[in-house]
Amino acid sequence: MRSGVVGLKDYMRRLERRASGGWESFELLDGTRYFYDAQETHKELFLHAYDVQLGQAEKWTEPPEIYRKMCEAKILLAS
Repeated sequence: MRSGVVGLKDYMRRLERRASGGWESFELLDGTRYFYDAQETHKELFLHAYDVQLGQAEKWTEPPEIYRKMCEAKILLAS
């Protein structure tokens, strides 16, 4: 029964994200969708790239989450 409650919470979070606007998403290999705020993600990617170019990558304990999620993305091939 507990897993049903967790599944419902995840479903509600996804609905809230879609309703909030400004969110983009892509499908992951496991069939779920990864939602992200496009504007905030672009800012984070710019700042990360800037710090790396300046040789200050150590400011980041790990790279932006979107990089990891892109590696988990389902690839759609055009026919």
